[in-house]
Amino acid sequence: MARPSQFTEEDYTRYIEGQLTAGRSLSEITPNELQTQIGGKYSKCQEMLSLVANKFVQEQGEQRLEMPQWFKDFVSAQEKQAREAAQGQWLHIGREIKKTTDEATQAFEAQLAKYRQDSESHLAAVNRLETEADALNQQIEQRQDEVARLSAEAVRKDADIERLTGDLVNLKAELADVESKLSAEREARAKAEGEIIGYQREIESLRADLIKREGRIETLEIEARKVGDLSAQVASLRSSLELANQATERMKGERDQAAVDAAKLAQQVDDLRQDLASLKAEYKESEASRTAVEREKAKIEGKIELLEEQLSKLKTAKD
Repeated sequence: MARPSQFTEEDYTRYIEGQLTAGRSLSEITPNELQTQIGGKYSKCQEMLSLVANKFVQEQGEQRLEMPQWFKDFVSAQEKQAREAAQGQWLHIGREIKKTTDEATQAFEAQLAKYRQDSESHLAAVNRLETEADALNQQIEQRQDEVARLSAEAVRKDADIERLTGDLVNLKAELADVESKLSAEREARAKAEGEIIGYQREIESLRADLIKREGRIETLEIEARKVGDLSAQVASLRSSLELANQATERMKGERDQAAVDAAKLAQQVDDLRQDLASLKAEYKESEASRTAVEREKAKIEGKIELLEEQLSKLKTAKD
């Protein structure tokens, strides 16, 4: 929108009067000159120039019929008759002056009317052009605001592009690191799968060994049951020995025979005791062996459970 004028009528009038005092005529002063020297729109300068011209013409018309002072002095210096004759002469001169002045005024007013008509036409064109200029200035301001907005948006987009470019570089670096880790993980996975196969083979071997040891344990348990049977036989023999001793006491007459029998029984008892001791030693060895086997079995079973747990974890990681 056009901005309001900051120049007053007094500014234009002061400049025009100064130019007239300097000896210039109104026709020499143009709106372009006022616009250059004072400022403002062309239409405002044209309006002020016309206003001052009208005021000047009015003041000249008011002063045109006034008797000059020098002529009054001349008349006052004459005698009464001469004054009357001079005054009569002045009427003739005044009419001639007025006639000449009126003709000049009419020509000036005609020229002024034409000038005003041309000026009004020119002023209308100037007003139209200034209106168009205001509209163009408004469009320019809108375009400048749009350019500023687009420039700010471009700066923001450049910042976003720079940030996204940095993020892309970081993501590429992270992707390369992930691919490297993935490659290492694949190698570790292949190695783990090889280890799993080895563990599976070892488990099969341990299971076969466990089966053998379980068979050995069963054999030892059978032998242990046999030792229990021998212990029962020893107990029975001890009972028979006690019966024999009782029979020896009752049968004193048969002491010798009983002594022989007792000696035999004692020998048998000794033999049985030795057998029992031997069986007990074997039983202890079988118990120790069984305990060792059971410990070994527990270790093997623990190792198998550990390997099966590792195998399960590896399979879970592989899936």
